[in-house]
Amino acid sequence: MKSQLVVSALLVVTIILSIALPWYPVVLNWQKYMIMTPSLAVEGGGSGAIGEPTVIYENDVWRMWYSCNEWHQSQTCYAESSDALHWTKFGKVTDQRLSMIVRYNSTTLFFYTRGLLTQYSQDGIHWTHFAQQYGVLPPNQPYDNYKWNPSVLQLPNGTWLMYYECTATLATFRSSSYWASCLASSPDGIHDWVRNSVNPVLGGRRQGFRVGNQDVLYDSGVYYMFWNDYSKVPLQIALSTSTDGVHWTQVFWKTSPLIARTIEGSRFDQIGDQEVVVRPDGIYVFYAATDNIVGYGQIWLAKLPNTTLQQLAGAITITENGVARSVKKCSLLGLMLRRC
Repeated sequence: MKSQLVVSALLVVTIILSIALPWYPVVLNWQKYMIMTPSLAVEGGGSGAIGEPTVIYENDVWRMWYSCNEWHQSQTCYAESSDALHWTKFGKVTDQRLSMIVRYNSTTLFFYTRGLLTQYSQDGIHWTHFAQQYGVLPPNQPYDNYKWNPSVLQLPNGTWLMYYECTATLATFRSSSYWASCLASSPDGIHDWVRNSVNPVLGGRRQGFRVGNQDVLYDSGVYYMFWNDYSKVPLQIALSTSTDGVHWTQVFWKTSPLIARTIEGSRFDQIGDQEVVVRPDGIYVFYAATDNIVGYGQIWLAKLPNTTLQQLAGAITITENGVARSVKKCSLLGLMLRRC
């Protein structure tokens, strides 16, 4: 009798889940590829490190700008691909260290770094510095005397947002003691950047953990922040979501990161500096695998075919190249309400 009740209960659960979650895959499988290694003949300098990719897909071409010659001058190099896997390098395009490149309009690309808008380009190869500084300007606040790695996006209503790493001083930045993610907004992506009154919006001393390398996307009323947890080594990629862009819920983090160090190899102490691109055929996460001890880095791609951001946030189990790696704890009610 008891066994019959158990079977009946399982059938009921299965029916409920099939009705409540028809488009939510329980298991998602990242497909990982190592797509770029350093070439001193192309990137130049004395460093064997590349990283910090920023990627745009347009006109059937994948375009990547990435930091090259890291730990030395930290310049920006450029590459193109037709399939996101095989890349043709064009070498250095600017001496400035990269943070993020954004398609501003049909003719112009913007180059953001350290909380500032610094350069513009028509072709992505030849860059011109602005005659004056734009961005999150002084007077600095106690929490953002030092800024890094901005993530810039435009909302459907035309407002521009900039999420950026923030900390009190250069000393605390280097020690990674109080890294956090701060937020500023602008009406046009150029002028009048205003800090959010809640800053920092994620991490830092107030929340008790360290946030870096945030990359933020917006889709259908939900913000998705892909970030690195600097509270532990190796650094791995976490995911948080928000409905207002200010208050965040951790989805994949700590013992269940979104993307962990696996086939990249144990030599790498950092899996991060990610750039996320969503296409009709799935989610593409470009990221750096970095050995900070010897100064060596590669660029990797993790792809989720035929998956949306909503499905990604609702997944329960994450696998990588078919091997189960991350399992999210979730109750039946949580599944039904899509709160896991």
